[in-house]
Amino acid sequence: MISTHIPKQKEYSVDMFGIVFNNDYTFLSDSIFVAPNIRIRAGTEIGEGTYIRANAIINKDVKIGKDVMIGNYTLIRENVTIGNNTKVGAFVVVEWGVKIGNNTNIQGHNTIGETSEVGNDVFIGPFVVNMGENEMGRQEGEYKPYPAKISNKVRIGAGSKLLPGIIIEENALIGAGSVVTKNVGKNEVWFGESAKHRRTQK
Repeated sequence: MISTHIPKQKEYSVDMFGIVFNNDYTFLSDSIFVAPNIRIRAGTEIGEGTYIRANAIINKDVKIGKDVMIGNYTLIRENVTIGNNTKVGAFVVVEWGVKIGNNTNIQGHNTIGETSEVGNDVFIGPFVVNMGENEMGRQEGEYKPYPAKISNKVRIGAGSKLLPGIIIEENALIGAGSVVTKNVGKNEVWFGESAKHRRTQK
């Protein structure tokens, strides 16, 4: 269930897929605000000060922290955790099992692959893809994603692609349009296709 009081007025409906907010705008509490045509499934918890924009879909057992913003048409799948004061832009797909830290900014049109870990104070520009696996759907046996791990204070430029299994360490910077195929060390600057280590930040 949602962790806040659902208003008694008929601003929402309930179907087999969860709660749908139908009308213009709804306050779930004094400080939790959702725009119209939002779908929120069972088991979701939403922190105070959060704003969910129109046409977002939030699946079951999602934990959203305080002062979070979820953009228009964003899909957040099941068992996702989003920290406090984090922004997730429009048309973002956050796959199942993802963990996103505090004070992180994920801009629009991103794909965050299954079970990804995104740290605190991270910036991810638009149209970035963090892939869940590299077999293009042909893994043998049970599906086990292994996306890139994004550490604290990492910045990733627009349009970059992160291949599975790599680690991007703290305070690294990835230039726009990069294809990152190897581990990126702490404070390192990488860019290019394929991305290469260009220098180290102080």
